[in-house]
Amino acid sequence: MQKHHHQRRNSSRYFFTQLKTRGRGKLAALAVATAMSIGFAVPAHADTTGDRIVHLALTQVGKPYVAGTQGPSAYDCSGFTQWVIRKATGRTYVHSSRAQYRTMLRIPKSKIRPGDLIFFFRNKAHHVGIYVGNGRIVHASNPRRGVVVDHLRGGWFQKHITGYARVIH
Repeated sequence: MQKHHHQRRNSSRYFFTQLKTRGRGKLAALAVATAMSIGFAVPAHADTTGDRIVHLALTQVGKPYVAGTQGPSAYDCSGFTQWVIRKATGRTYVHSSRAQYRTMLRIPKSKIRPGDLIFFFRNKAHHVGIYVGNGRIVHASNPRRGVVVDHLRGGWFQKHITGYARVIH
């Protein structure tokens, strides 16, 4: 019985059910639904820096986009990544996608994993999001959409990727 309980506690469904039932409100419920719909799996307690980053980022889904803001009630793209990284790791990065791109550890596409950052626009980083796995990112998109999860394959995102970076804790 104990083994079964331990396996259940480490499942993504258990993790997100606990998040939802601990009274975190409608935004957390939206994050739960979003995470489960994209197949995000994280243990009941986030063990890695990437897990902590993704978990925290997904809890912000549904919050508004406001240029020049750094959360926690609203974000622009680099303010979103800055806030999530600071809360998840204690590290502080500047509030600029270009500066974040210049100062972080760059990695090749083949090494990307959940919690890594993806920067957009060729040769200039004007937008940044957090990779959550399964070909998707969470990011502060624009004033109309706010913080959302989007698919990377095809379309605008795939055509405008500048590079990838890892947060080192």
